[in-house]
Amino acid sequence: MRIQAKLLQILAVLRPVHPATQKHPERILIIKLDRIGDFVLSTSFLRELRRSKPGAWIVFVTSQIVSGLALHCPYVDELVTVPTIQPGLRGQLTHWKDWCDIALGKLLPLRPSLAILPRWDVDLYDAFPLLALSGARKRISYSVLVEPFKTTKNKGYDRFLTQAIRATSGRHEVEKNLGLLPSIGLSYEKTFLELWPVADPWSLLRRLLPGREHHRLVALCPLSAEEFKNWPLPSFLQVVENFRKISSLTFILIVGPEYSGISEMAAVHAQTNLVSLAGKLSLDETAALLGRCELTITVDTGLMHIAAARGCPLVVVSALAPGSQSDSRYSPDRFGPWQADCTLLAPPNDASGPRQIDAVTVEEVTAAVTARLIRA
Repeated sequence: MRIQAKLLQILAVLRPVHPATQKHPERILIIKLDRIGDFVLSTSFLRELRRSKPGAWIVFVTSQIVSGLALHCPYVDELVTVPTIQPGLRGQLTHWKDWCDIALGKLLPLRPSLAILPRWDVDLYDAFPLLALSGARKRISYSVLVEPFKTTKNKGYDRFLTQAIRATSGRHEVEKNLGLLPSIGLSYEKTFLELWPVADPWSLLRRLLPGREHHRLVALCPLSAEEFKNWPLPSFLQVVENFRKISSLTFILIVGPEYSGISEMAAVHAQTNLVSLAGKLSLDETAALLGRCELTITVDTGLMHIAAARGCPLVVVSALAPGSQSDSRYSPDRFGPWQADCTLLAPPNDASGPRQIDAVTVEEVTAAVTARLIRA
């Protein structure tokens, strides 16, 4: 990788430099290639970095998956999106070509003075090598030694850094992201998360929920990309059924486009107080609509973090209870909704087996939703 980085730097000399090099002595790269929830949990880091570096030119490098949320971030000057890695040998070859093209065309011409990878956990997206290819004089992230799986999976990646941070600040991922700022001599003041949707929720409601736009709205986000985190869909639908008699209450089903087929399920159609918006919303529209909802019922998914950042109260069905496996990437201690008004329902600590989440009952969730709706 060092040889490739040097070769690209030599080739970059032949290309025009980025215009920002003329006006901004400090040019900072932030590389964050993770999923939706990981991006949301980094928004306080972006804000506090900008607060500390108001005159720097900040370029945010992220995946195409989250570009709809990152596009309107007021704390970065430029957004660079990278393609999703495809499986197989051909996908890997295309992936490395993409990384070289991005480095040569976008990153090296910037002549970055600093590049930061705000990720404590294992790098599953080859962000470390992209950091190395950026040509930044200073490259900072958490060391691969902070976590056993990362030590194994990302073995040797510390050589891509000029400063590998081992000290960990706080337990939650938001605290870990912010904990990188003191390593570059910066501080942070506020830790809240935020998003910046531009879609008009009232226009969305009139278009997608005609006649129900003035109902009390409860979002239903029942699916995660990881089966371990999913509470059974029939259980979610039974909770909806339990509120059928409240005519002014409408549940809206929100899932990613990969689950759009859920709208065709007979069990979904049978719920007259449920409107499926599966596959009908962009990420920006999703963030706008979740900010309009009175409550979100969800599992541990990126939509949970969007709702929390938008200030929507939550009922979360978690696969793990707080305090159990607190270093796990599934733990609510690390990845729970940050500073949210949240009722978290989880299996007891002594639950066993791969489907611990099934120990949470429909009655528990119904009671939690009832209490929330009464409180509202």
